[in-house]
Amino acid sequence: MIFNLIFFLSFLISGLVSQEAFAHDFAIYKEAIELIKNNYYNPQVIKKSFSEYNINTCKIGLSEYDSIKCLIQKLKDPYTKFLTPKEALQESRRIRTVTAGTGIILDPLNPVIIAMVQAGSPAAKAGLKSQDQLLAINDNPVELLSDREINNSLKDLKVGQKVKIDFERGYAVYTSRIEAKEIEAISIRSKFIEQNILYVKIDDLLSNKAYDVFKSIIISQNKKTKIKGLIIDLRDNTGGLLKNAITIADYLLEKGNIVTIESLQGLNNIKAKSLAIYKGPIVILMDDQTASASEIIAAALIDNKKAISIGNRTFGKGLVQQIKVLADDSALHITVNKFYRPNGKEIHKVGIKPDMDIKDEREQLKVAIKYLRGN
Repeated sequence: MIFNLIFFLSFLISGLVSQEAFAHDFAIYKEAIELIKNNYYNPQVIKKSFSEYNINTCKIGLSEYDSIKCLIQKLKDPYTKFLTPKEALQESRRIRTVTAGTGIILDPLNPVIIAMVQAGSPAAKAGLKSQDQLLAINDNPVELLSDREINNSLKDLKVGQKVKIDFERGYAVYTSRIEAKEIEAISIRSKFIEQNILYVKIDDLLSNKAYDVFKSIIISQNKKTKIKGLIIDLRDNTGGLLKNAITIADYLLEKGNIVTIESLQGLNNIKAKSLAIYKGPIVILMDDQTASASEIIAAALIDNKKAISIGNRTFGKGLVQQIKVLADDSALHITVNKFYRPNGKEIHKVGIKPDMDIKDEREQLKVAIKYLRGN
């Protein structure tokens, strides 16, 4: 009898504790619901997905974070997502352009050549220098790797991850093992090609000041050598900040629509402000990883007859997310906008078809150079 009483009391107490924790913990769940309701671009989807039934069902037997993820799944929008505090912190570092890397900056046109080594970086401390030539990365000979594989081998690393690099300097061969550390990411690189053609590689649009970096590159390079043709390489650029895309497009357009944005408030046509800092011919290089913000740049230049495009159909992500930080430092990516090309066509799940569909990466560049020579 005593055992039963103790058991009953312990069960009752644990039940009260769990109910109290449930009530306390699920404040984040409620906060997440309100943020999504008040910011998601499509109210009809919210009305259907965030029914009282779904809201209550997602709390049954799940932790608070899993309950948030459960409810978000009802939206059937892969870009609206929940980040734990740890994941949110990692992402904030990426947006501040802090990444785990070696400090090796490769030649944008010939990625087996080191164009620059960032001062104070692991590569600099290991003794690597500009113009060193890569022979192998983690025992994989570079001649067997694509340009994409070479670049990816030296970025998107984890702090503490070690990379073995064999390289040549002069006629001597060296091996270095470099441990990745947090460094400032460099996402825009440029180089002059023959006949005053400037090649600009934009790896991503995450930095808050990417548009400033782009502007300074165009202006400074134009002072060195008059730019008569511009190649903007958006291959493997999965996007970034909307402001970067709009402003970079603005720097290349004299007039016209840049993008049409749909939100809870309706449609908003963003027009060029005549900020053009370069008015010559442009070629856009793009592929199936060109997505989101980079697609805005491509569509703006193509639809306004400012550039031709070479490569493959783009990814087709026409949704814009905004990051909302919750009370416990977790965060939400909420789809707040859908965007359309200047010609009114959708990008989402459709992508942008290039003017010249060419699969081979090196051939794409050759055709771009040939085109600009004649214009």
